[in-house]
Amino acid sequence: MYFVYDIGGTFVKFALMENNGNIKMKDKFPTTAKSAEELVAQMVEKFVPYKQAVKGI
Repeated sequence: MYFVYDIGGTFVKFALMENNGNIKMKDKFPTTAKSAEELVAQMVEKFVPYKQAVKGI
């Protein structure tokens, strides 16, 4: 499984994707971070619950 992100101006979309491209889960959150560090922290927060199943980002 892979964890994928799409960072946009309005939303950061993310998904848990199988090796064959099938999406197991997807969600999004608003792009409201004031700094790169804050954005990365938000992205990590979404990733942590799935880290055991993920072999790449």
